[in-house]
Parts: sequence; structure tokens; C-alpha cells
Amino acid sequence: MESPGAKADVQEFTGIFLEEYFHLVAEAFRRHDRITCSSAAGLQPGTINNEQLCRIAGKYLDVMSFNYYTNGVDKGSSGASTIDRRTPDDAK
Repeated sequence: MESPGAKADVQEFTGIFLEEYFHLVAEAFRRHDRITCSSAAGLQPGTINNEQLCRIAGKYLDVMSFNYYTNGVDKGSSGASTIDRRTPDDAK
């Protein structure tokens, strides 16, 4: 897609598709089980930043999961460098 018009068309189509998809799935779940939470399969880094996807999915889902995988510990992240290393004995 080179032209702005083509990109806009794809963006619009994607929005319509996502709206229909999440609506259809949510409606089917609610018809058969009104009390179960609906959740999205974990979104990956490539989709976490897709505002259109997140806004549409958020209208229909009770829970959204965002998965971030890495081959190591990111410096300055809230990952392994901040793990609570206390033991039950520390609470005494």
C-alpha cells in the first residue's frame, strides 16, 4: 500500500471487520453464558499499539491481556530486577 487512500481504505475495512468480529463473538458468548468474562487472547507487541484494535476490542471484552516477550531482562523494566525476594521468614 503506497497511497494514503489505499491505507485509509484498509484501515476502514479493518475497523469494520474487527467491529463485526468482536460483536459476533461477544453476542454468541452472552447468548449462552451471561456471567462468564470474555477475554481476548493475549495481544502481542505488534498489536498492543494498534489503537483501533484495542478500542474496538475493549467495547466487547471484559478482560484484555497484553503479552510482552523478550529474550532477556530489559534494563530499567519492572521485570526480574524488581522481583520481591522476601521469604515467609522475613514477615516475622
